Amino acid sequence: MALLDLKTEGHQETVTIDGADYLLAPFEGFSITDQQKLRKDGLRLIAISKKKDPTDADFQDMETITMGHFDSIATSIPDEVKMKLLPGHRMELVNAYFLALAAALQKKAASGKNHPSNHGQRKGSRS
Repeated sequence: MALLDLKTEGHQETVTIDGADYLLAPFEGFSITDQQKLRKDGLRLIAISKKKDPTDADFQDMETITMGHFDSIATSIPDEVKMKLLPGHRMELVNAYFLALAAALQKKAASGKNHPSNHGQRKGSRS
């Protein structure tokens, strides 16, 4: 069994805007610091969206997170297309990205792939 099974030519999320498809930044392409910030901010967006009565501060957090990550996620979208997008469009794109990321991480965790507890001794070996 391999210690780690990495695929460098994996799946990349896309978005279709006015009939044209654009690739979104792959999560693995972000620095480790940025990956952790994306995870943290994604969890924050989920927490706010589950609140029964979000506050004005919660809404401000949502906007700050959304606008803060939009440009880093939408790297292949030309500026002239980005300019056409309303704040609601940008929020939808960022939310969809975070949901796709969360689903991929859950799927990976459920499969047990690349989990440290699945490595070490081979089946049938004795210590």
